[in-house]
Amino acid sequence: MRRRELITLVGGAAAIWPFVARAQQAASAPRIGWLAFEAPENHAYFDALRQGLRDLGYAEGHALIIEPRWVSGRDRVPDLARELIALKVRAIVVQGAIATILRGVIDSTPIVFVTSGDPVVAGFVNSFNRPGGNFTGATLMSYEINGKRLELLQEAFPQVTHVGVLSNPMHPGEFGELKVTEAAAEKLGLKLSYGRIVSAAERAFSLVRAKGADAIVVLPDGAIMQHTERFLAFGAQQRIPVVSGWQEFTRAGGVMSYGPNLAQTYRRVASYVDKILKGAHPGELPVEQPTKFELVVNRKAAKTLGFAIPPTLLALANEVIE
Repeated sequence: MRRRELITLVGGAAAIWPFVARAQQAASAPRIGWLAFEAPENHAYFDALRQGLRDLGYAEGHALIIEPRWVSGRDRVPDLARELIALKVRAIVVQGAIATILRGVIDSTPIVFVTSGDPVVAGFVNSFNRPGGNFTGATLMSYEINGKRLELLQEAFPQVTHVGVLSNPMHPGEFGELKVTEAAAEKLGLKLSYGRIVSAAERAFSLVRAKGADAIVVLPDGAIMQHTERFLAFGAQQRIPVVSGWQEFTRAGGVMSYGPNLAQTYRRVASYVDKILKGAHPGELPVEQPTKFELVVNRKAAKTLGFAIPPTLLALANEVIE
């Protein structure tokens, strides 16, 4: 072989080698799954998880492969989970509603959840400190926050004396939330009326209307938030403020929310994936409970209803929507 041909051959091999190396690296990279319902907000939470993994040094496609699966109906969840397991994923990140479906279906692959409910009541884990099985993750629920939300409602709208509480009776931990809300209302001198929503909201609205509530608190979970537009339309019709626990609700037109940041929670659960990939057992990873809460005020929505938010409360807000 001539010297020039040899140099060309070696040079070509050197140029190709980085691509081969990267392909081999990707092929050997660990895989994780993402399983969520097909909804716009869930794509934002998926992006938040991906950002959390990047923050931990995982270059997607090289150091880690993510296999997303989007569900249009509950009956497809087990099949898609088995599809991910067949790909030998090391963990699957899911929402609370999907974790409920997978409980008893997936008994060994680590499941990292973000749930709006109480995971102990839901049966995902044995306890917050020692989950015990193959489920762990984060909850958005804090019982105590329900009392603080009523305090903020009273500060924002001191004329309110009767609050209608709308909740999902199937939400794990709903009973505890109502008890805390009831105790806080008694302390603040507020009257409460409950409207429990299963599938239709009209009956709960009728109850709130009949009881004469002059404000509404929506206890948040994924199912009940599907009625957000109807809650806001009802509040506008009755000319009463509607508040909740998720800032997504306030951005949609609610006057106020106080609760954890959902996107940041999904970003933080990347740390559970990281620990599992490094050998940790999910049953030994404590469930994260919210410790930081954000107050978001929609001043524009309040003005539309004829209310002025006190400057003292606006000063406390993490975000004011004008």
